[in-house]
Amino acid sequence: MAAKLDLYVVRHAAAEDAPSGMPDAHRALTVKGREKFRKTARKLAAKVRSIDLIFTSPLVRAVQTAEILAGEVAHEAVSVLPALAGHPAQEVLDAIEGMRGDHASVALVGHEPQVTELLARSLQLPPDQAAAIQFRKGAVVLVEIGGASAAEPRWWIRGGGFHPGLPGGTDDD
Repeated sequence: MAAKLDLYVVRHAAAEDAPSGMPDAHRALTVKGREKFRKTARKLAAKVRSIDLIFTSPLVRAVQTAEILAGEVAHEAVSVLPALAGHPAQEVLDAIEGMRGDHASVALVGHEPQVTELLARSLQLPPDQAAAIQFRKGAVVLVEIGGASAAEPRWWIRGGGFHPGLPGGTDDD
């Protein structure tokens, strides 16, 4: 049996609109996006203390989100995983599968629709359940992979607090 892995799937925080001529990849976080995600990251750090590996998309807004997360969980470095820039979700999951056993926790910071697809594939959700996920900017979802059972969503956080399961519906924080 493969070792348990805590997978933190993170959608980048709110980013600025791209001015005319600016490539989408260069969009930075807004001041409000940074502030809100820092609040989320502090709550997360108080609960989990540390994350073994933090991977991010190479796009500026994801890198900035990952850096805030790393700062709050006292993680030394963030690594760019190019597959988080829109490659198929299964490619990302295959890349981290080999890390189980060596690491107990991994965070992936990326973009929609890939982050929702990562959740759906890791949890083997049918399409109707995957479509119900409302993965808002700056949210973090913990999926426990392996161990005694199949992958399970444990909780999610965005801003104000922790919630069981997966984000969905219209009354999410």
